[in-house]
Amino acid sequence: MFGRVDPGIERGLRTRVVGPCGEVLATWRHDLRNDRIYYSAAAWRVLDIAPMPQGLSLDEVRALIHPDDMARVV
Repeated sequence: MFGRVDPGIERGLRTRVVGPCGEVLATWRHDLRNDRIYYSAAAWRVLDIAPMPQGLSLDEVRALIHPDDMARVV
């Protein structure tokens, strides 16, 4: 019905945060098979937390979001 799934989509989704001048501030990748989110070194710095090579679960990522921002994020 939908045809082939793009291999990049099948493996995961990559997102980046872009600053006001178009510079990339941070990137992260959601591994859909393992349901883990992996941040770039810059993203860990932006979040001001120690890097976690094993990535984060979706619940761990949600715990980083301020409650006032949750409705806009999810």
